[in-house]
Amino acid sequence: MNHRPLSDGGGAGTKPPFAVRLFWFAAIWAMSVTVLAVVAFLIKLAL
Repeated sequence: MNHRPLSDGGGAGTKPPFAVRLFWFAAIWAMSVTVLAVVAFLIKLAL
């Protein structure tokens, strides 16, 4: 019974947080790269 709240997050204690952190890092990185590409494209169009 005590075990349950701990394993609510996903499974092996240390693994889910790392995976989530990695996912968010990749998502934020991809989004920033996309934004930069769009901005550069718009600047090229404006020039």
